[in-house]
Amino acid sequence: MSGLTAAQLARRAGTSGPRLSTYASGAVTPSAALLRRLEKVAGSAPSAPGERTPDGTRS
Repeated sequence: MSGLTAAQLARRAGTSGPRLSTYASGAVTPSAALLRRLEKVAGSAPSAPGERTPDGTRS
């Protein structure tokens, strides 16, 4: 869990709150690129070796 509100998650991933809601409801399918950004922002994306993790450490 990232501790972000839906609005914060949307903004940090480069989309809007209402648009994020359409993805969450299943009305629209997000692109693979947006899914990767959402995962990265939320802290659930796997890190590449040497990439900084959400807590600032390196993987």
